[in-house]
Amino acid sequence: MKDDLGNRMKRYEQASKIKLVHRVPAVLRVDGKAFHTFCKRFIKPYDEIFNNALTDAMLFLCKKIQGAEFGERHSDEISILLWDAQTIKTCAFFDYEVQKIVSVVAGWAAGAFCKSLLRSSVNAATEYLTLEEDWPTVDCRVFNIPKDEVGNYFWWRITDAVRNSIQGLAQQFFSHKELNKKNQQNMHEMLYQKNINWANLPPEQKTGMVCYKKSMPYIIPRGPKAGQLINKMEWMLRVSPKTRQDLNNINIIESFEGRIYE
Repeated sequence: MKDDLGNRMKRYEQASKIKLVHRVPAVLRVDGKAFHTFCKRFIKPYDEIFNNALTDAMLFLCKKIQGAEFGERHSDEISILLWDAQTIKTCAFFDYEVQKIVSVVAGWAAGAFCKSLLRSSVNAATEYLTLEEDWPTVDCRVFNIPKDEVGNYFWWRITDAVRNSIQGLAQQFFSHKELNKKNQQNMHEMLYQKNINWANLPPEQKTGMVCYKKSMPYIIPRGPKAGQLINKMEWMLRVSPKTRQDLNNINIIESFEGRIYE
């Protein structure tokens, strides 16, 4: 059926479509929108319920997104590596259409985060997600990244997690004026003078969390091969690596050999 009007309207839509380069790694980053306001209801500098909810959201996204290979989260940010070149026939997530990816993933992330908060306690609906206040929203971006920079990207996010952790702890004991122009070492020393040692914090409060795939034994539950033992890739959670070598050992993606370049 001829539809000149419809075809003309679709041409306007198609003119704004942007696609990532196929068979090149991509990073998807989710970030809380105005979370400095939303987070006023949580314990500072580190709230377990808030952080657990974000970790749940990261795990949900890694399981849900086609081609996801690795995830990292700290503060209110989640970064996920996408890869569409496992085989010559591997399809890219939403054909790497940027508008589609960022809109859908932002919705998934916000929904998963809110769902986890609501499961956190019997009073969660009044403590964290009240009808009188705005519910959390997130933004999302996605971009290609050279293969040789994948390890560096995630190491950058982990070092940012450390910086945020030290700064967040220092802000609980010192004013903005006192911390002005102070670097990480300065903050360490200021905290130490108050008998507070950042190094004694639980690991997840210092470096955040990562999500990665690992081959695990799996017994087929049903069907003609029921009871057969096979290896299946499962998503695993762990505290983010403390060193570059530790990040290498995770082997972010086999094709990249887990390498980190200067």
